[in-house]
Amino acid sequence: MAVETTVKQMALLRNQEFMERCQATMVKVAKEVLEEAATSAYNQQRVMYAQNVLRGPQMAVQQGGTTIVMGASVIAGTVYDEQTKTSSCNITDDNLTPQIQSLWNVLAGIHTPD
Repeated sequence: MAVETTVKQMALLRNQEFMERCQATMVKVAKEVLEEAATSAYNQQRVMYAQNVLRGPQMAVQQGGTTIVMGASVIAGTVYDEQTKTSSCNITDDNLTPQIQSLWNVLAGIHTPD
């Protein structure tokens, strides 16, 4: 029987190793955001969120974890074990970084109209 994507991805939140990778990647992206030009779109809000991530990376990944695991690249790399009801993710760091970069405004709660 097929397991729903939401079940697979929420199980990934319980994967400590993967969530630690997300935490480290969020710190990496936060540093990049702090180096953006002050004139870049939504810079002030992006910087404020980056500062919050750097002050509390574990809290940031707890708060943003659901958004991250529901990212397309993370979903594509997730493997679910129906017997143990656990998930792992084989996404590389080179693919996890742009996934978090692409979600940064969402994680920061920035409204970005089309």
